[in-house]
Amino acid sequence: MTQTIRKVKLSDVSSDQHLSYEGANCTYPAEKVSEMIRNDGDLALLDWQICTPTTWSPNADHMIKCYIEQEREEMYEDWDVEVEGKITKEDIAQLQSVLDRMFGKNQYWKFSGPEVIIDSLD
Repeated sequence: MTQTIRKVKLSDVSSDQHLSYEGANCTYPAEKVSEMIRNDGDLALLDWQICTPTTWSPNADHMIKCYIEQEREEMYEDWDVEVEGKITKEDIAQLQSVLDRMFGKNQYWKFSGPEVIIDSLD
């Protein structure tokens, strides 16, 4: 099954929507991209794509479940059930508190599509 790549014209993108391209170290508002391309036409050759701000933060419950799943094969039968039965909501809350202090919340930009077609730069 062929997946169609969504595309949108730069002139149809909201001026405050952020764009970037593979390998860039930042994002730019669409209005700034238009300005940059008017000043340097080579930038129109890049594969611009819409980006969305995303927040990452660790999840203690998920981390513990993944760890148990990873170790399960090396341990004795029903080890995972036994261990999971020992974990309390309070334990997870304490771990989450430590992880939040260590990592906090990290915002990054994620390519969310669609690809942006560079059209009129009026």
